[in-house]
Formats: sequence, structure tokens, C-alpha cells
Amino acid sequence: LRRLGRELTITLSSNLDGVADLRAADPLSVLALVERDAEPLTLERATRLATLLRATNLIHGSLVRAGEDVRVDLGLYRTGDREPVARVTATGAPERITALTDST
Repeated sequence: LRRLGRELTITLSSNLDGVADLRAADPLSVLALVERDAEPLTLERATRLATLLRATNLIHGSLVRAGEDVRVDLGLYRTGDREPVARVTATGAPERITALTDST
């Protein structure tokens, strides 16, 4: 699931950058910041990272095995808010991570 999470981060950043007024932070920089510590990426930690990157919004979520599939749960948050502006869930085969992100 870790590899899928990395791929999802990169794919979502590419797909969302430039949509409406959204601008994505460099996904490799985000991953480097997240992975340098072993602590889980809680919403609070994601908010701290978003603030560090001067982001006004962030996407936070989880990947969970659902039988042979993977379920992706994502929320779009304004930096500092605890309630999501939008939420989406998609389920699919792990090798189809691009299809999962296209569902979002």
C-alpha cells in the first residue's frame, strides 16, 4: 500500500494542478517531507506540512485493503479546518491506481 500511496500522491497532484484555481505542491517534495519521519500522517501533521508549504488546501486520506481490492478515502480540507470541504471514496484493483484516481 505504501507504493500505491506514493503513486496516488503523484497522480493526484498532476491531475489536480491547474483545475479551477488549484495549484499542487511538488509531490516529490511532499513525499520527502512525509517520509523523513516514521510517524503516521495524521490530519494534524498534514496540516503542519501544508502550512510549511504555504498551501491553502490539502488532501488527506487513507488506503485500505478491501479483499483483493484497495479502497481510497480522500478528503479535501482548507488548511487548518478539521471538516472536509469535499470527500470521495473509490475502490478498485491495486494495479489500477490510475483508474482509482480518475474516479476521484
